[in-house]
Amino acid sequence: MKFFVFLFGLFFQVSLSGQNLIPNPSFEKLSSCPDNFYQIAKAPPWFSPDCVNATYVDHGYAVLFNACHTSFASVPANVVCTQPARTGLGYAGITVFSADKLGYRPYLETPLTTSLQTGKKYYFSMYFNICNRYTGLPICFVPDSLGAVFTGSAINENINCRPLPLVPDIHARLPQITPGPEWHKVEGCFTAKGGEKYITIGNFAGEKFSTCGPIDSLPIFMFVDDVSLIPEVSKAIDTTLCADASWNLDATTLRDEYKSMDGWSYRWSDGDTSSTRVFNKAVNETLTVSKAGCFNDVYQFNIRTEPSCACQVFAPTAFTPNNDGLNDLFLPQMKCGAIEISNYSLSVYNRWGQRIFYSTDRTKGWDGKYKGILAGNEVFVWMVQYDKKDGPGNTRKSVSGTITTIR
Repeated sequence: MKFFVFLFGLFFQVSLSGQNLIPNPSFEKLSSCPDNFYQIAKAPPWFSPDCVNATYVDHGYAVLFNACHTSFASVPANVVCTQPARTGLGYAGITVFSADKLGYRPYLETPLTTSLQTGKKYYFSMYFNICNRYTGLPICFVPDSLGAVFTGSAINENINCRPLPLVPDIHARLPQITPGPEWHKVEGCFTAKGGEKYITIGNFAGEKFSTCGPIDSLPIFMFVDDVSLIPEVSKAIDTTLCADASWNLDATTLRDEYKSMDGWSYRWSDGDTSSTRVFNKAVNETLTVSKAGCFNDVYQFNIRTEPSCACQVFAPTAFTPNNDGLNDLFLPQMKCGAIEISNYSLSVYNRWGQRIFYSTDRTKGWDGKYKGILAGNEVFVWMVQYDKKDGPGNTRKSVSGTITTIR
């Protein structure tokens, strides 16, 4: 994608919208308010694989928590514990360890907004919380088995609600967690094989036993919030500067995720690591924005200069609207080069300031008539107006002169 921008010393930003491929990433959009457990499907398109033949079959689905509910599925206080959402009003919940129901595994799953591309790299992140109901107690769970799996088709069934026989494409690299109010991040990069359409989140490992004491008999319940999957981008940004103008670029505005996520680093082709740059001359520069040591967005800036960024308007001082096929029409000509203009209009006024002709069509001129009557040998005032692209907005321009009708 190329951007053609004409600057006159104004601050300008090229902004690219966010590209999270996870729909409903923080479980805020609801089909209806949850009124019971195991209702993750009320935050579409999220769902859980059906635990076919499981003893605890009605427990085989993730739980949706939201502040719209005022009791056991509420946020922040619910039947599990009291935990505010990381963002917004809701989150999902799944059991990741249960010593009294060995091997019990519900999972979170959703289709992606688009299929992944072969060989393309993606950055994944999510936040999880181990319910602070058990604050200060040890737990028999090490979260290095938490993660995400990408598949080409949906995992609709999980026989007996056992750990899925899959190796996570992204998994946590964290030590044993003590339950508490903190949200922990799981992040990493994934290179797509191509065609992946679904993501499944949960604990993909077997039970981890230890001498944790009474907590062994209690389930470890995990909340999930703010799930993201974003692709690497490579953009060419072509920009034209007017003479003596400059462009003050703040690279954190190039992509929404640079501000909504932390941990980004910036490096220009000349070695500079600043996120800002001033362009004031013709130059080619490359900016690489990296995250997690494995994810690199690349922007190629091709900066040109333009000696003059004003449209030139050419108009005769007289014309002869006598239908002889020569000089019968008054139509100013505009030479704008690559300058982007809009909202063009041509107006003609008589000596009393009355507008007798008006057009917004650059190909339509005045034939010397007003209400069907041909004007005599008179002098009229004309005005051309247009909007010129100027940085992030438009500047209204006016050019005027006189025209004499000769019969």
